Amino acid sequence: MPATTVTREDLYRLVWETPITRLAAGYGISGTGLKKICDRLDVPVPPRGYWARKEAGQPVAQFRLLKPKADTPLSAVIHPTPPKEKPAPVPVLADDPRACVFHAMVDSQSMG
Repeated sequence: MPATTVTREDLYRLVWETPITRLAAGYGISGTGLKKICDRLDVPVPPRGYWARKEAGQPVAQFRLLKPKADTPLSAVIHPTPPKEKPAPVPVLADDPRACVFHAMVDSQSMG
């Protein structure tokens, strides 16, 4: 998945249309990562419980996108998180002497 450039305005619109975790998955990053990008661009995000209340038909308020401060970036590049490589499986040795000793001890205890 290639890197994506998103503006403050587009990100604002997107985070109020789609839950952050679902939106972040579309960019190949975590919800926490997308929240940090929103913080960096000074983009307000829906508060906790917003989507549940909206789904239940309760009234919800959307925070306005304020004018950016002088040092606020107007866009960000979202780089997808590369997938983690799975560690190689540890081979199980059938002839492991420790396993033989363990099984011998268990067998002798169950007989006596």
